[in-house]
Amino acid sequence: MKNREKQKQMRKPLKDLTLLDRFLFDTAMSDPEISHNILSIIFSDREIPAIRISAVEQTEEPYYDSRAVRLDLLAIDEDDSVYDAEAQKENKGKRFLMRRSRLYQSAIDMNLLKPGDLDFGRMNDVYVIFIAPFDLFGEGKYMYTFRMT
Repeated sequence: MKNREKQKQMRKPLKDLTLLDRFLFDTAMSDPEISHNILSIIFSDREIPAIRISAVEQTEEPYYDSRAVRLDLLAIDEDDSVYDAEAQKENKGKRFLMRRSRLYQSAIDMNLLKPGDLDFGRMNDVYVIFIAPFDLFGEGKYMYTFRMT
């Protein structure tokens, strides 16, 4: 069976898609209003300024032979805070998710300063968000917050 035929058979009907399916996630998150609404729900304790979508499915590859990172959604608000929203369908364990979060944060941070700029205080606030259909760390919560300063 050809690859294209196989993909067609595996496709879900549109009515069965959820926000975690790549097509719907990318389509929804590429709309600034929808992305803003989702971020406002996630960050219900504070006002999210208007955002602009920097990229949907952006690949960060800092060096020729380094590990590339594909960011699902990269958005920046009026205060220059950066939001990376990721759809996480599979539960690969706590350690995997913590390391993946660290990798994504690092990939974003590398682009926040110009070469030679040592004023790390000027770096933007960055939020890495994983949207998942399961309890990310198995502690009975629907949301976990970690602060790296």
